Amino acid sequence: MPTAANAPACTSSNLGSPARGPPALPGDPDLPAHDLPPGRDRQCDLLEPRAEVPVGYGQTRRAYVVCAVLGFSRLSAGALIFSKSAEDILAALTRCLWRLGGLPET
Repeated sequence: MPTAANAPACTSSNLGSPARGPPALPGDPDLPAHDLPPGRDRQCDLLEPRAEVPVGYGQTRRAYVVCAVLGFSRLSAGALIFSKSAEDILAALTRCLWRLGGLPET
């Protein structure tokens, strides 16, 4: 993962400018969080890795990752599942919410 120490220099080719500095990096803690107060925003995603996941004994399987990220603190949690069935996705979401400590405000 890129860090601020090895960020590319400011050039017109990477959208940086001398006035603003280098472009922002994903997960950069210096970036402002949402305008929402803590506990008001959460995002969940279902990701499909490009490569199959090794499961042992030389075998691989197609896997999916369910992740949840809190908007203000950027605290995240993820769960690996091996099918897109509703039961697996809901169980993975439950696990992510449990790891985050519950639901945001509703």
